[in-house]
Amino acid sequence: TALAAMPHSVMDTDLVQGTGYYNVIKEVAGSVDFVMSQYYNGVTRPSTDGINGGVFSALSHFENLVADCFGGNAAKVVFGFCISGCAETSSNSNRQQAARVVRELKDAFPCSGGAFFWNAQHDMMGKWSRVVSSALSSPAKGC
Repeated sequence: TALAAMPHSVMDTDLVQGTGYYNVIKEVAGSVDFVMSQYYNGVTRPSTDGINGGVFSALSHFENLVADCFGGNAAKVVFGFCISGCAETSSNSNRQQAARVVRELKDAFPCSGGAFFWNAQHDMMGKWSRVVSSALSSPAKGC
């Protein structure tokens, strides 16, 4: 049997505790390799508010997913950014903002599932991904 992953990127609003999608994820969490939560265009603004700031904390959202759905396994949650195209919701993350958020996330969850970004065509010459990847690649003990 071949192993396969079926990636699915979910709005942070749909992964708020008590929503229908959240309840489905919680129910099937044992069968989920990872979930990619979009921390843009929804209720969180980590790149402008900081990971633990704003009206709705991205860190609290992430912590809840990890604890309530995945039994503390932060590797099951991938943190999503928008490089561009999200200005209407003030959700764009430049590479320095995203790297700062990733470092803050690693401080809280050294073994998180990493990061993804929306719209690869806007990562000109890999400038965004190189900076964020560098922030992600610092070794974490016990992962």
